[in-house]
Amino acid sequence: MDIGDVLFNAAAFLAGLSLLERGARLFVSSATTLAKRLRLPDMLVGILVAGAEWEELAVVALSLAQKRPALAVGNIIGSTIANIFGAFALGLIFSTRNWDGFERDSKVACLGLLALTTFVSLFALADILWYRVVAVILLVIFVIYVLVVLWSIWQAMSYTKKDDDAEDIESGAAHDHLDDASSSSSSECRSEGGGEDADESTALLSKPASSKIHRLGHNIMPILQLLGSFLALALSGFILSRTSTLLAASFDMSDSAFGATILALATTLPEKFVAVASGIQGHSGLLVADAVGSNIFLLTLCLGMAAWSVAAHQWHDHPEDGGHSFVDVSRIEAWWMWAASIALTAVVFIGSKDVCKVVGVRQLLGALLLIAYGGFLAVEFTVLRD
Repeated sequence: MDIGDVLFNAAAFLAGLSLLERGARLFVSSATTLAKRLRLPDMLVGILVAGAEWEELAVVALSLAQKRPALAVGNIIGSTIANIFGAFALGLIFSTRNWDGFERDSKVACLGLLALTTFVSLFALADILWYRVVAVILLVIFVIYVLVVLWSIWQAMSYTKKDDDAEDIESGAAHDHLDDASSSSSSECRSEGGGEDADESTALLSKPASSKIHRLGHNIMPILQLLGSFLALALSGFILSRTSTLLAASFDMSDSAFGATILALATTLPEKFVAVASGIQGHSGLLVADAVGSNIFLLTLCLGMAAWSVAAHQWHDHPEDGGHSFVDVSRIEAWWMWAASIALTAVVFIGSKDVCKVVGVRQLLGALLLIAYGGFLAVEFTVLRD
């Protein structure tokens, strides 16, 4: 690779970082605005949108298409660890505003992720991950997960609609009460202006419809901003992953180790920026949704696709000379991935207590998680390099 290609890729990497930073800020602001207007928890909105790792899916699909499954699997495992020990940790460190703690939805989501990670880790440790049955199970879990989130959002919106209808009824009753109170003083006006009464009745009947149209128009802009920021994050993640792969092509590392370190660091930059922005603005629900949603997406859809491809092409068959398999998850990586999920669950349950409202406690927990991520990278660059 000549100097011109290196400079071009470096410039594209910086441009991707700029797009990533702007997209993260717009995503957090639009997601929280839409959640407040629809009276939805930040957790539900963030887990459906921030947790959609389309740039990761693109990297995994391209790696499998190029017959580099070790790169795809390494990226999945490395990204799941980076989302917790890296992105979530940075969100805790930058959580400078008043801390309200993590809500019940965050705790339930972390427990669900812990169960899924335990399932995947045990299968990896038992060396039975690369079977079509396991791939189908992971893909079915992804479908169920999406349906559950959509159903939760629908339920929350139904409660919001009932509350709005109740407010309309109360406002209508109050309006009728005022009309009854003023009827004695305006009887002559009503007798002379029956047409005006009809117009007022028509206005009252059309008020709910106009209010619904107004609410819909009021929410269009944050919805468009949310979609635009999501596209910016996906595009920036693809640019960063592509340029980082080209820049690090000269590294003497295996596909698995490279995917778990350099490529995972690049593809999880959107999560890191979203986590930092969420921590700065004090949105604990989005902070958890960013980590939980991303890891569930990776361990179900992305890993399910990879497991199916590995099984279909028999990429996991051991060579005749008794060497290592063409694609595999090391025991150290499986244990580290499981430990990351346990750490996330523990921090979320601790974070709902008053102890995390003390200045410096959240930052200390985040620093400990970052140290753990540094240990993982050290193992990958040394022990698992080849």
